Amino acid sequence: MRMVVLLQKIVPPVEILADAVVHIQKNTLDFQVVSPSKDELGQLCSMFETMRQILYENNRQLWRTIEDQRILQASVAHDLRNPITILEGYIEYLQSNLPTGRLSGEKLDHTLSNMSVAAKRLEKYTDCIRNLNALEEIEIKPSPLSYPNDLEKMINGLSIMTR
Repeated sequence: MRMVVLLQKIVPPVEILADAVVHIQKNTLDFQVVSPSKDELGQLCSMFETMRQILYENNRQLWRTIEDQRILQASVAHDLRNPITILEGYIEYLQSNLPTGRLSGEKLDHTLSNMSVAAKRLEKYTDCIRNLNALEEIEIKPSPLSYPNDLEKMINGLSIMTR
């Protein structure tokens, strides 16, 4: 009789946790782990819910970071087009006007000065991109989480009881 009562107390939280594990394995974090009681198993369910919330928020932050990176890349591409277009225009201008002799020294100096400004803008943009790439290349080293000893003992005890 005591065994039946014990199983009735243990089985629901273990099933809740097993269901939560399946959701997490599928990377589906839009669920809740509801604690069925206030005892140790209920506390374990509450800790699992806290972990789920942290995973959910980490995923949201990751997606925000990816979206921000996409927006940044689009912005950089747009910013690069402007000085490139300016340089192309000046090159076309020089190619058509230098051979004809219609370009004064003053106009040539002015055009070359503007081309230099556009080239420096391109250099600044490429430096920014290089710095961004350097940030992305920082190696992330995962480290194991350490759980309190009592929690590990509880998990071991539960796994023995559910066999």
